[in-house]
Amino acid sequence: MRRLAALVNGLPLSTVGQGIPCPSGSGITLTFRVAAGGPPAAVAVGPAGCGQVTLSLDGRDEPALLPPDAGSYRAAVLKIAGLHWRLG
Repeated sequence: MRRLAALVNGLPLSTVGQGIPCPSGSGITLTFRVAAGGPPAAVAVGPAGCGQVTLSLDGRDEPALLPPDAGSYRAAVLKIAGLHWRLG
C-alpha cells in the first residue's frame, strides 16, 4: 500500500491545459482507506485519455497529475499490486 501511495505522490502536476478537451477513457482506480470499509481517504484514477491521473483527497478534487509515461505508470501499479494483468 505504501509503495502505491508513494508512486502516486511522486507524480508531477499535469501540464495539460484545463480548457483543452480530453478524450474520455478509463484507467486504473486506486482507492486508499484509513480503515477497511471506511470512506476513501484518497482516490487516484488514470491515466486515461490525456494521460492524466485524477486525484481526490477526502472527497475534494486536487490538481491532475501527469505520469511521464502512462504505460510505465500502469505497469508499475500492476507490479506493486502483484497483478499479472494485460492491459490493452
